[in-house]
Amino acid sequence: MSQEKKTLCYLILGNFIYASLISLIGVFLLRLDVRFASGVFLSSIGASIVAVHMFFSLQKSIDMGEEGAMKRERTQALKRMLIMIMVVSVGLVLPAWFHPLGIVAGVFALKVSAYLQPFFIYKSQKVQQD
Repeated sequence: MSQEKKTLCYLILGNFIYASLISLIGVFLLRLDVRFASGVFLSSIGASIVAVHMFFSLQKSIDMGEEGAMKRERTQALKRMLIMIMVVSVGLVLPAWFHPLGIVAGVFALKVSAYLQPFFIYKSQKVQQD
């Protein structure tokens, strides 16, 4: 598996680890209801979709010229932003199913998983050495 695909898998894994931990903290320690967990998972699924979209978008843009790639990535970034706006909108329109605080907490899943990348890469390299 290429390094880029491994990174994508680690990003998605990091999203769901973050969502699981935040959901457990919210539901059990902060005594929020299950809607909090569903909001976190809704927006972390959206973050995973954004990560997959970014992976394929960048793969196509790498083969283009500089000016064409810049134009393409502007529109692709707008699409990713619209995906997250749609996810947040769905969550806010359906407050009976999703807690707004959970949605906001889940939006940060992609950022947190990006910060976890060195940990995953270090662990995978250590496993390969052993």
